[in-house]
Amino acid sequence: MQSFFNSISNVVSNVNVSRVTNLKTVTPTGYNVQMKSTSSKHFNYVEKSTDSPNFLNYLTNSINGTNNALVNAEFLQQQLIEDPDNTNIDEVTIAAKEAEIALNLTKSVINKLITGYKELINIR
Repeated sequence: MQSFFNSISNVVSNVNVSRVTNLKTVTPTGYNVQMKSTSSKHFNYVEKSTDSPNFLNYLTNSINGTNNALVNAEFLQQQLIEDPDNTNIDEVTIAAKEAEIALNLTKSVINKLITGYKELINIR
């Protein structure tokens, strides 16, 4: 038995690790279970940052962007009414269309979120 362990240790010590180039191509046999890395000592541990973007941040930023587009379009329209000689009508029209498109997109995303939520509630 001791000779078996000695031969195994000789084989392991003679393995050239530098020849292993891509560990992602190696696939295990049997069941593939995803493990969660919770310690910095775990293999492939990636520390989660607290400022990572999430869906709520994306949604909030897009709603703020839509609001900014609407405010800008309204400001340009007001400026066109007050001072038509110094206001470019093309900029006003483009800003109004951008605001309209942003608002329609925001409405459709919110409607899809509400529909998805209702479907999740109905599944139960």
